[in-house]
Amino acid sequence: MYNVSELPDNITIDECWIHPVEETGDGTNYQLRSVESGLYLDATNVTITRNAIQGFTGTNKYSYGGGPGSIRLDAKAILITGGTGPYTIANNLLEGWGNNLFIGSSGFATKSATASSIRNTTATLSNVSGISVGTILAVQTAAIPWCQGTVESINGNSVTFTPLGASYDGGNSNTP
Repeated sequence: MYNVSELPDNITIDECWIHPVEETGDGTNYQLRSVESGLYLDATNVTITRNAIQGFTGTNKYSYGGGPGSIRLDAKAILITGGTGPYTIANNLLEGWGNNLFIGSSGFATKSATASSIRNTTATLSNVSGISVGTILAVQTAAIPWCQGTVESINGNSVTFTPLGASYDGGNSNTP
């Protein structure tokens, strides 16, 4: 948990090309990547205008279990997980395989619980305090780097959710 006074303040990013080192700008190299997000922000008074934030696509270039290219990136051009804003985002070219712009969190503190029995649309959590129907939930497993969804129901500590975003296999299975 942190205080607003600890956040970066008055940030302007204007007329920049923000890209992974692998992106050359010619549109031919879009597969293996070393990063997932162009900008990751928790700040106040942020202006992002007239930028090209692109190339955040593909799979992880490093070997994790299945070798290079085996894990699809949940890539984002801009990721905002906290801060009070305001955020002015205008007239930008955004390219992210998972999300072009992702804004989400539960404020300054991320609620955490231990997840078990994780399936495509269900998980059992060690605690469901602060979670309600409609909450965006993200769980991490060894097989599925991040499984995200909107909570549809809660029964005890078992949570059922509808998966969000593109899945690993192009369907809706969240299976790598």
